Amino acid sequence: FFFIGFDVIPQAAEEIQGSLKKIGKILIMSIVMAVAFYSLVILAVGYMMSSSEINASMSGTGLVTADAMAKAYGTKKMADVVIIGGLCGIVTSWNSFMIGGSRAMYSMADSNMIPKLFAKLHHKYKTPVNALLLIGVISTLAPLAGRQMLVWICDAGNLGCCLAYCMVSISFLILRRKAPDMPRPYRVKHYKFVGIMATVLSGGMVSMYLIPGSGSTLKVQEWLMAGGWALMGAIFFTLNKRKYGEQFGKHLDIAVEYSVEDLEALRAHREVLSVNDVRVS
Repeated sequence: FFFIGFDVIPQAAEEIQGSLKKIGKILIMSIVMAVAFYSLVILAVGYMMSSSEINASMSGTGLVTADAMAKAYGTKKMADVVIIGGLCGIVTSWNSFMIGGSRAMYSMADSNMIPKLFAKLHHKYKTPVNALLLIGVISTLAPLAGRQMLVWICDAGNLGCCLAYCMVSISFLILRRKAPDMPRPYRVKHYKFVGIMATVLSGGMVSMYLIPGSGSTLKVQEWLMAGGWALMGAIFFTLNKRKYGEQFGKHLDIAVEYSVEDLEALRAHREVLSVNDVRVS
C-alpha cells in the first residue's frame, strides 16, 4: 500500500517539461527506486536491531528506523537526522498530492464530470485555483478532527486508490485491444502480461480491504466514508450525464509528440490542433 502516490506523476504531466516517453520511464524508475529504498531500510534495521529491540522500539517511540540509526552511530542525534528527513518527505508528499488532486479535479471538471467551477485556471500561474482552494481548506481543517478521523480517511482513501489502479489496469488492456493504432508516446512491451499482472495485483489489494481478518479490512466508519464518496460520484454522474449528454467524460488535454503521419491522420479526422504545442482537444 506504500505505492500510493506514484499516480501523481501522470496527473502532473502537464507541468513537466519533457517528452511523455521520458515521463513514462521516470514513472517506472521511481517505483523501482522506491522498492530498493524500502528494502534497504528494512535490511538496515534488521541488521542493526534484534527482534526484541524492534518490538521495544515499536511499543516505545514507534520510530524503529530512527532508533536503529541511533544505535548504529551511538548517538541519538542521528535519530533526529532521520526524523527531520522523514518530516521533509512527508511535506513533499503533501505537496505532490495537492498537485495531483487538484489536477484530477480540474480534468474531471473540464470533462463535465463534476461542477465546472473546478475547471477554472489561475490567470497568471495557470493552476486549477478553485480545486486547490477546496483541497487546501479541507486539508487545513482535517487535523482538527483528531488522529482517529485521519486514520479513517487514509484507510478509506487507500481503498479508492487501489480500486482506481485496478480500473486503470483493466482500461489499459481494453484500450490496447480496441485501439491498437492509437498514438502512444510510451508503449508498454508485453502489454498482456503487464496488464494482467497489474490487474491481479491491484485487485488483490482491493480484496484485502474486503476479506475479514486480512489485517486491512475497513471499519464501519471507513465503509461509511467510502460509501459516501461513491454516492457523491453517482449523484454527479447522474446530474452531469443528463446535463451534458455526449460531452460527459470527453476530454483530452495532454501534449503528445506526434509524427507527421499522425498529424495528417488527425487532421483527416477533423481533430482540433493547436499549432504552438501540438495540443489535442
